[in-house]
Amino acid sequence: MLLAALLVYVIERRFWAASLCAAVASGCARIGVIHAWRFTQAATVLELGWGVGAPWARGYLLMALVLALAALWSRRQTHGQARRPE
Repeated sequence: MLLAALLVYVIERRFWAASLCAAVASGCARIGVIHAWRFTQAATVLELGWGVGAPWARGYLLMALVLALAALWSRRQTHGQARRPE
């Protein structure tokens, strides 16, 4: 659901909201709520705990940073266009 919301916000150019979704996903991945499955021959096990999905959390955090920068850039471009005399 977080990835779906993030995608919708990016399509709608609501980069701050998309950045927040990515930050929440980073926190969820960090504690193991998402992306914390361990697959074995006998079973699939969910591992909950601090730092279980750390690589995924770093990826989501980087995504949140990129989206925040996109929001700042988009805002700057919008304000720059509004100030130009025609």
